[in-house]
Amino acid sequence: MDAKQLTYKLYISRSWNHSFAFNELDNLFHSINQSSGGENDCFSFQLAPSPEYKGRRRYELIREKMRECDAVIVLCGVYNSYSDWISKEIVASKHELNKPIIAIRLYKERTISPMIKKHADRIVELNADQILDAISEFIDRS
Repeated sequence: MDAKQLTYKLYISRSWNHSFAFNELDNLFHSINQSSGGENDCFSFQLAPSPEYKGRRRYELIREKMRECDAVIVLCGVYNSYSDWISKEIVASKHELNKPIIAIRLYKERTISPMIKKHADRIVELNADQILDAISEFIDRS
């Protein structure tokens, strides 16, 4: 990890609300934090706001949570129930806050959301090395 920053701050998209997917991601980041020697966590997280918010308020909460983050982590798959949510996350991250989007493809996932394909700065597998490379590439540039 670069000496400039001890902890990468990541915004975790609402698309990770599928518990099996979030548990996989959480376990992966936990193991990365453990392997860093345990003195400092490599990652801290801002989880997307509660789904109870709608419209403009939802967008404002998303933007507020993203503001201090270094990158946005989204799932690659097509999740119709989250399309409005992900659209708001993309607008906030790309058009207002200039945050990189790192899309993660789960095992054997073949379908990638066209919206994610168009806006993601990098698409990687659920693999610690690939995720770390993508995060450090975009964060160390800034």
